[in-house]
Amino acid sequence: MSIIHEPAPARATCVRRTKILIALAAVIVVAGATLPIAIRGGGIKTRIVRLFKPEYGLSKPVVRFRSHPINGGRDVSANTAISISIVVRNGKLDAKTMNTAHVALQPAGGGAALDVAVRPVGDDLLVLRPKAALQPDTAYTLSISGMKSTIGAMIPAFTTRFTTGRPADADIRFQKVPLPGTAGYACTAVVMGPDHQLYAGTDDGVILRFPIQPNGTLGEPLKLKSLQTAEGRSRLLIGFCFDPAATAAKPIVWVSHGFYAFSDAPDFTGKITRLSGPKLEVVEDAVIHLPRSARDHLNNQPIFGPDGALYFGQGSNMSYGAPDPIWSNRGQHLLNAAILRLDVKRITPGQPLDARTVDADGSYDPRSPDAPLTAYATGVRQAYDLVWATNGQLYAAINGSSAGGNTPAGHGAPALIDIPDDENDWLFHVMPGRYYGHPNALWNHFVLNGGNPDGGSGSSIVPQYPLGVKPEPDWQPPIYDFGPHVSADGTIEYLSDSVGGKLKHMLIVCRYNAGSDLIAVKLNALGDGVDYALTGIVGFTNFNAPLDLCEDPTNGNIYVSEYGGKCITLLRPIAAVSASLK
Repeated sequence: MSIIHEPAPARATCVRRTKILIALAAVIVVAGATLPIAIRGGGIKTRIVRLFKPEYGLSKPVVRFRSHPINGGRDVSANTAISISIVVRNGKLDAKTMNTAHVALQPAGGGAALDVAVRPVGDDLLVLRPKAALQPDTAYTLSISGMKSTIGAMIPAFTTRFTTGRPADADIRFQKVPLPGTAGYACTAVVMGPDHQLYAGTDDGVILRFPIQPNGTLGEPLKLKSLQTAEGRSRLLIGFCFDPAATAAKPIVWVSHGFYAFSDAPDFTGKITRLSGPKLEVVEDAVIHLPRSARDHLNNQPIFGPDGALYFGQGSNMSYGAPDPIWSNRGQHLLNAAILRLDVKRITPGQPLDARTVDADGSYDPRSPDAPLTAYATGVRQAYDLVWATNGQLYAAINGSSAGGNTPAGHGAPALIDIPDDENDWLFHVMPGRYYGHPNALWNHFVLNGGNPDGGSGSSIVPQYPLGVKPEPDWQPPIYDFGPHVSADGTIEYLSDSVGGKLKHMLIVCRYNAGSDLIAVKLNALGDGVDYALTGIVGFTNFNAPLDLCEDPTNGNIYVSEYGGKCITLLRPIAAVSASLK
């Protein structure tokens, strides 16, 4: 407030400050007594004191630490990048103290600290590079101490722990083959067609049909622009899949798409559209008026389930379940933050189902017993892709939120405002009727993830909640933790017997951000958990923002869409070493 800058007699200024502090204190008391809100990482009282006493806190730095790998991270590549972000909220970090003297990386079981090179990036990021590779299957502790702010105040000590993954298996290797003919295409989806051609969808709504050469490389694509033509404009195509009845002669695809924008997009502009004909020239909308966030969450990649229904993730409109300015303060709708199931036998493409829901002046209610489009599972923030595995079970890799969002109040949980922590990305074993942690009050879900029932640790626990906040009764925890800022996106079940069969039935997931690689996840025998994950596989690293992938089932080749690089890359399996030596 400008009051602290006005030139006024000291006594008058103090009187005004005192009156305002009394008034604000009264508001806090009332809010604390009557409203379950205003619980925040920084705290309203801290804001008020800092408002009237700007020097407050400079001698007591308020610091947020973020590390990569994350605290508790597992299956970390032995060659991973290591970094610590140190954000001083009420001051600045003294760059002179960002050096090796204040950083220690050592085996968690004890032993000498490793020799590391430390490089500051800007004024709040430390990048560490061990001078020798980390050991596989080993726990490490990374700690900092003795750093200071620019006024000499001591930065709190910080410690994080992670475990490297299994040793590299010499039998699992892929040759990375550039495909020059794909350069310049920003592809959001890649799919093998029934005609054994590679289909790729671009982010502006074009589908490319690439002939596959005998060596796996791609020929010149045929550009199928029927969706753009029918819409009269570009559309943000997220994904598509082939109908079970599709053949090489009669291709049929179901496309998930929305308004073409990455900011300020209008709501209810999502669609599911059926394309058919030799060149997919017959365009028939199947569902219209699906929710659309202001940013890049919309109806995501579709897949047909074993029951013949179409499944797709519908993204949340926000960070953490309540409106926030980061996502233009747009509210949730009944179809948001869910895995949706569309009974395609009960709709008629060309006579589209209007999915504008009853909470937003529409007429559609997915809770109705005769609804063809329903919520198969709720609380799923952003599932870019889904996999119906050969074990008959459904899996979804989820994008968690960055810091700064809000949650609703309910079921004994207060609203959380401006959450200071980033959420991890997770793998879920998706079961019908269950809740996966992202609140939507319209479905009577208010508690974020696992709440804070007993003050325990773990990435699903929300420490901002008061002790005793229990998770929702139907909440299901993740089966694997990717860590924050991974952006776990395109996912497949690998089905080939190549590389000695060692990847068969493993889930392979694109790590778009942190990692920029592919990670292979081994499910347990029941399919409801993970035995281990493999990173650092030869050929699976050093991509430019890998977003989607698919497998050629005839030979085990993998095609990866590098969205950041605007290209598609071929991964050819290399014959297992053990086999080649026979």
